[in-house]
Amino acid sequence: MRVRLDLDNATEADVGKATEDDFDNLSQDAQRRQIELMKIRNASLSAEAEKLRAENAKTKAETKELRDQNAKLQAEIDELKASQDGDCHKTKCREKEKAAYYCGIKVEGDAMVHLGHVFYG
Repeated sequence: MRVRLDLDNATEADVGKATEDDFDNLSQDAQRRQIELMKIRNASLSAEAEKLRAENAKTKAETKELRDQNAKLQAEIDELKASQDGDCHKTKCREKEKAAYYCGIKVEGDAMVHLGHVFYG
């Protein structure tokens, strides 16, 4: 008499009556279940990997956008600095209070020193 083993409901008597074929069948069933579980896990991991790839692409796009904005702002800053340097000698350096603010000029007594130039007030 052949007994089909059921792992969840097997008793010691059932296991004692089991044949080698029954154990082989159990082993094959366990392998099939393990393969199915691995397929499910693989699908889950693939979906998670795809989600992470999408997040990575979004982050890269945001980073590029921020770098572009930074470059644009840096260009504006450089342009403003250049225009201030040009205007500095014309008007702003003539007044001691404004000179320190606009051009970073050192005031030494009655003289203002700016980039090697000396202005007397």
